[in-house]
Amino acid sequence: FLYFIGMATADNMMNRAGEAFRSNDFTTAEALYSAVIGMQPNNAKAFSNRSAVRMKLGEFASALKDAESCTRVDPGFAKGWGRHGAALQAMKHYDAARNAYQKALQLEPTNGSYKEALDELSKLVADGKGIATDDGREEYYFRRSVDSGVAAMKEGRYDEACRLFTKAMNQTSAAKAELHILLANRSAAHLKANRTLEAMDDAREAIQICPSYARGHCRLAAAALERQDMQTARSAIDRALEVDPDASVARELSKNISLRETERARAAENEASAAQSTRENVAKAVASSTKLDDAGPVSRETASTAGPPPGSRHTVSYAYCRVCSEYGHTARDCPLRKK
Repeated sequence: FLYFIGMATADNMMNRAGEAFRSNDFTTAEALYSAVIGMQPNNAKAFSNRSAVRMKLGEFASALKDAESCTRVDPGFAKGWGRHGAALQAMKHYDAARNAYQKALQLEPTNGSYKEALDELSKLVADGKGIATDDGREEYYFRRSVDSGVAAMKEGRYDEACRLFTKAMNQTSAAKAELHILLANRSAAHLKANRTLEAMDDAREAIQICPSYARGHCRLAAAALERQDMQTARSAIDRALEVDPDASVARELSKNISLRETERARAAENEASAAQSTRENVAKAVASSTKLDDAGPVSRETASTAGPPPGSRHTVSYAYCRVCSEYGHTARDCPLRKK
């Protein structure tokens, strides 16, 4: 009894899901088909229909999984193979999609839509379009990551560019031949994001893989220049020009490094000149002080004939008293002596 209630409920949900699909309410349709699959895991039609819903939602990978589940449950269900082919075609896996449509057409030879899709896919594969093999599939995703990374760089999204270049590098078989290029690209992204140490590390790894890669040496020079590491910058750019004398990027960077070296040399020269001037001024001041000390105090005899010093309160008499060391009277007339 409970089994028949479950069947009736599943059928009801299938009908409601179909109505939602026809009304373009794909989210509701997906939820209802998922509920049916939860109740009946071997319902090939539910898997097939949910695959169609997910295609409408643009979830091609999920649609492919549903189609695979459908054909696994019922290998003789032509529509399941049609769903399989549609999902693969949307993902540009044209060769695999063609194989799926061939199976669908074998099971349902009168279906014109399968025949049209098969003809279209055969032409695409013959023209070398899309992803025809598993190796080609990996190459496609690798190239898409690289192109997206380059686009992110142009748009100023440097962190996203680093992520995409890293993703491309992780696709080892496809990335192996271009790993040094990817490292140089990520070095440039790190530098734009002000991560100079990471930029230098990537550049060094790139030129370790391919020592004759001029752009890798340029990346190292640019990062070193930003860190004021002039020795590394000069060494790297000289190496870049050595392996590729016609590299315009290297020549331009070499000019910038030379300009920075000239500025630093001039600044060092000015600093040394200022330090020398300071030392000379100090030496002159010390010498002048020494001369004053060597002159010694004025003797009383000299003072008695030379007159009072400037500012003295005695302005009439130039006599000097040896008793009180004052001007204006002699020792005989000194008030202290009299007192």
